Amino acid sequence: MRVDFERLTTLTMIILLLLLGVLGFGTMKVLEEKNKDIDAHLDNIELMLHEVEKQQSELEMMLDQRYDTELQDTIDKLEKWLDIWEIDSYEATGYAPFESAGSCHDGDPNTTATGTRPAAGTVAVDPAVIPYGTVLWVQGYG
Repeated sequence: MRVDFERLTTLTMIILLLLLGVLGFGTMKVLEEKNKDIDAHLDNIELMLHEVEKQQSELEMMLDQRYDTELQDTIDKLEKWLDIWEIDSYEATGYAPFESAGSCHDGDPNTTATGTRPAAGTVAVDPAVIPYGTVLWVQGYG
């Protein structure tokens, strides 16, 4: 029996090409399905990303509104505080009851014009500038 190697080689090549075609077609089908799955997942991811961006924008707006409200509240409190307090500079002098007649309570040199005894924490004022009873803070003394 004589074997025709050329013909055998040709037939082998044809069979291999057919097998590769069948396998390749099946592989292509699988790849196409996988590609469709990946595209569907990407679409879902894009939708979720869009939703996250929308929520982020809403949260940023809420934070801006809250910040604006808290800032305005702080400004209002500071303005109220400034309405209550007055900051100014004055010259401090010593208490000398005998220097000006009539400035003492009932002429008693040991009492102030309001009737209190001069002591630490007592400040003499000109009532035309600072009303009697005003709470003062003196730098270095409190």
